[in-house]
Amino acid sequence: AGVRAALFLASTLAAGSATSRAQRILVADPNGTDGVRSYTMDGTLINSSLLPGTSFEGLALSGSTLFAANTGTPAVGRYTLNAAGAVISSNPTFAFGTAPGVTSPYGLAVSATNLFIGNFNSGNVLKYNIGGGQVGSLSVGNTNPYGLAVSGDILWVSQATTGSGLNTIKGFSIGTSSGNFGSFTPTITITSASGLNLPHGLAVSGNTLFVANG
Repeated sequence: AGVRAALFLASTLAAGSATSRAQRILVADPNGTDGVRSYTMDGTLINSSLLPGTSFEGLALSGSTLFAANTGTPAVGRYTLNAAGAVISSNPTFAFGTAPGVTSPYGLAVSATNLFIGNFNSGNVLKYNIGGGQVGSLSVGNTNPYGLAVSGDILWVSQATTGSGLNTIKGFSIGTSSGNFGSFTPTITITSASGLNLPHGLAVSGNTLFVANG
């Protein structure tokens, strides 16, 4: 089984006047039957089936809300976590089937108010309001958008498989986008000349973009 997405989760646990820090790593396994698992920071398994099932791909976190892409359904689920990182409510089909259709969700990313879904087979990134409802679609000019990350008003999209845009990462300005944002030219493009070789997962910390390469 292969690991496709890993997500760091830090939550505050309050006990009386004392506050401790609960940190977790969430891992999606798309090829096996483990679904999404949770681990401590030293690699100790906490829950082997935080989200049971198969075909999980991208993960994204907004506050206490976990979004998980499932290519088998296909849909993006919306799950509420408690302070200990356990699921307390779920909506496995939060995003699915609406035009132009969640047909093959892979990478996920969140901004302050929106969820972005890389729809692998269509070449689109779908935009949803975190509270629910599709609000736009972006044609990114890639055959198979894979990893996503948001940094400020830039949406980063990687292309890791065959087809148009292979071995590129594109940055799109989303600061003024609303509704169906259609298709527009990326403001930044990183190519294989920068050492990219099948870039998959993306993550941002401060001003640094991290790439799972190969």
